Amino acid sequence: MTDTEIVTINGLNVIVQRGKIKNTYFSIKDGKAYMKVSKYCSKEKIMEMLESKEKWYRKNLQKSHESREIDLKNKEYIYILGNKIKIEYIYEDRTTAKILLNENECKILLPKGIILTDAHYQKMEKKLDSLVKSLSGKYIYDAMKKYIALTGLTPKEIKIGKFKSFWGNCSSKKIIKMNQKLIYYGIPQIEYVCLHELTHLRYMNHQKDFWEHVKKYMPEYKQISSVLK
Repeated sequence: MTDTEIVTINGLNVIVQRGKIKNTYFSIKDGKAYMKVSKYCSKEKIMEMLESKEKWYRKNLQKSHESREIDLKNKEYIYILGNKIKIEYIYEDRTTAKILLNENECKILLPKGIILTDAHYQKMEKKLDSLVKSLSGKYIYDAMKKYIALTGLTPKEIKIGKFKSFWGNCSSKKIIKMNQKLIYYGIPQIEYVCLHELTHLRYMNHQKDFWEHVKKYMPEYKQISSVLK
């Protein structure tokens, strides 16, 4: 076992770091699970502790993912491609609000003297949500194009939207739905979900053949997908 190693327990990847410490520490950072242990800790003991902490990791990883939701009233940032971007409010001579969003910045241009109400925030969030969908679509279509070329698998249609229960979905009619919230994560996560759903065009289950096909084009898929669990 090296100083840093990824240990998987029931599909959950945990970054285990050994060091000159006496106690064991469990943490979540940037959507990833971490564990710090003594350099003398055995692998058997590490697995035992991870088994007892698995529910805690999954619960707090879910909270970490939920925190990426847009909330202009209570948050001063937004996640784009895994990066935390500060939302900049600019007051200027204008009559209506305007939002500018790209991979590196999020600016909200507002009329001078405006007092923001809940209705204002709701309207701005609706507009920002539309911009997020557009930006997400750009990266999703690029990833789809890449893996369609690699796998030779082509869907009948690709739809992008907000979904609560899945990151991606492939129907028996070969229609793939992709969650626009993937833009909050990195390009590897976007590509993984695209490859995952394209693979369903050949295998409509999650049996061995399905995962072997995914692994063929993305050997590190387990590590990449763990961020989304």
